[in-house]
Amino acid sequence: KGANIRVCDPQGFKEGQHCFQNITWCENPYLAAADANALVILTEWNEFRALDLPKLRECMKGALLVDLRNIYSGPAVNEAGFDYISLGRPPALLKNHLKVVPYAS
Repeated sequence: KGANIRVCDPQGFKEGQHCFQNITWCENPYLAAADANALVILTEWNEFRALDLPKLRECMKGALLVDLRNIYSGPAVNEAGFDYISLGRPPALLKNHLKVVPYAS
């Protein structure tokens, strides 16, 4: 409740607009990340593999990057000032304010 979701998906924009209401579609990842508390990468399009991580961090309020495609490495993301969570790898956290709970099956 109360979350504002901004999305950048150059490949899925046209179809996504019709499927998802109540979200803001942005032209590029930097506009989508502006003033965000967290950023989640859900796709591995080439546009997202070459992000300027320091520039991305500068435009955000928060410092959490969740990479569900394992595009980046923890140290590279930490160097840009982010806490980093990815799938199947240990989190790379700069601050101890995040509690990561392992999934139990």
